[in-house]
Amino acid sequence: MAMKCYTGIGNVDGNKLAVTARLSGVEIEFPPSEPFVKSKEFATKSPFKTLPVLDLPEGTLSKAHSAMKFIATAGGQNLYPQDNFKRAQVDEWLELCHDQLEVNLENWLGPIFGKRETDATLLKNAQNDVKKFLFTLNARLKSNNYVCGNEQTLADIAIACALVWPFRTIIDEKLRKPLANITKWFNTVSSLPQFLEVWGPVKMCRVPLNPPEPPKKEEKAAAPKKKEEEKKAPAAKPAPEKKANPDDVLPPSSFVMDDWKYLYANAPNKKETIPEFFNRIDKEGWSVWFMDYEKAQGEGKVLYMFENSRDGFLQRIESMRRWSFGVLGIYGDEPNLEIMACLLWRGQEVFPDLQDNPHFEFWKFRKADLNNDDDKKLIEEFWTSLTPETTVKGMPATSVKVWK
Repeated sequence: MAMKCYTGIGNVDGNKLAVTARLSGVEIEFPPSEPFVKSKEFATKSPFKTLPVLDLPEGTLSKAHSAMKFIATAGGQNLYPQDNFKRAQVDEWLELCHDQLEVNLENWLGPIFGKRETDATLLKNAQNDVKKFLFTLNARLKSNNYVCGNEQTLADIAIACALVWPFRTIIDEKLRKPLANITKWFNTVSSLPQFLEVWGPVKMCRVPLNPPEPPKKEEKAAAPKKKEEEKKAPAAKPAPEKKANPDDVLPPSSFVMDDWKYLYANAPNKKETIPEFFNRIDKEGWSVWFMDYEKAQGEGKVLYMFENSRDGFLQRIESMRRWSFGVLGIYGDEPNLEIMACLLWRGQEVFPDLQDNPHFEFWKFRKADLNNDDDKKLIEEFWTSLTPETTVKGMPATSVKVWK
């Protein structure tokens, strides 16, 4: 039976199907989704124009949990039990996963990931509802190894996938402390080789990420206060401390990043810009770093899944974009892919915002010697090899993103 799954990079529901397929021993092809989304058949095969779409000889399934059930049944595994009551339990927790967890996580994580503006009321309600779900599940796992008893089912896969980004970004040690049962269960599920192949290692966050402040509403001009009211008015709260601006704490630099980015972006031949970069660069005020991602077991076998790790990392360093530039790519061929980067940033130490990244500990850093010809050649190789026909360190530049 030929199955195809069209899903976006980093799509949680698509990753649910990928993990289910691996655990069930079912072969599924994951072709690029962009041509499919732009085609006329997209609206036919996905009536509400959503991903993922499981494309089968009999037709298509465009809801993740329905597709998970089909895959598990096709694989003959016990992830979707035959017993009617146990199956009904799995169905119930799949519904709870969507209605009580994922919908609220979208309202909590959406502002953090820049998908929407922060709505203070919506955010507070979402945070309360997510915590209510977690504490309810934590109590259940006190007497069960898994969500629906002592056997792993689709409910475990769905909920664990939904919690990957929360554990990486908002469920910090303080919140995890009273959720010991969930933490133990999640570590068990997320450590499965089949889970690691899709998601990579899940590094628990140390400092939770906070949504940006809600946009200020325009207020009507207030009537002038009387002197007595002014005396009684409470003192203004100090503004929250902002991260230090590198340009404020470091000596002035002659290198203008915006000018360099403009030059590079508009050059048809990137190689022609490299000599100009070395002419312009202020070696005291800026540094270039080579970065190598340390893969977990099972990572780097499937391109689109490995792109999840790469793009998740980039998403979390958005705050340093103004003071950085470079290339971060996936190199080599399936099933032996590697993630490497060559980034320029302000200062001579590892940029502080990188250290707050949930993936930071999985990267190795080496500062380039800008007076060394071999390092200069390697910088040129990274910044000018942007297509699969070109190579870096002898490996094809399979999927490259320019960070500018």
